[in-house]
Amino acid sequence: MTEVTIDSSKLPGVKEVCRDFAVLEDHSLAHSLQEQEIEHHLATNIQRNRLVKHDLKVAKQLQEEEDLRAQAKIKHHQDELELLDGEIAQEIQEKLVIEAERKRLQEEKDKDIARILQEREEKRRKKYPPRSPEEHHYPDQEEKQNFHFHKQLQIS
Repeated sequence: MTEVTIDSSKLPGVKEVCRDFAVLEDHSLAHSLQEQEIEHHLATNIQRNRLVKHDLKVAKQLQEEEDLRAQAKIKHHQDELELLDGEIAQEIQEKLVIEAERKRLQEEKDKDIARILQEREEKRRKKYPPRSPEEHHYPDQEEKQNFHFHKQLQIS
């Protein structure tokens, strides 16, 4: 084999090599730490995104449940109002029927009274028929005077 000769004057010193090696090692360590930090940051972002998606899903589900409860409460309130409206309408209808019956009875009484008065008047007329206009009974003196006045106008 051939022997290779190295010129030691061109070689860097041990301190320089150690320093260069330390710089390379620091750079490698820094690069490794930076890679770990990036991976950790990405893993944290992924975990946070999953958590946000899960929280969003749970929040939507809770909102839907709350909406359903609110709709059920509104429906129940509307049903109660409809029932109350029905009861009030029934009461009004009953009052109207009672009032109509009261009016009908009053009208029957009024008709009965009018019939009785008419029958009495007819009996009185049959019993005491007027013989002439002068003999006609006037309940009011003024009416009697008006009758005589009109009679005199007709004669004149």
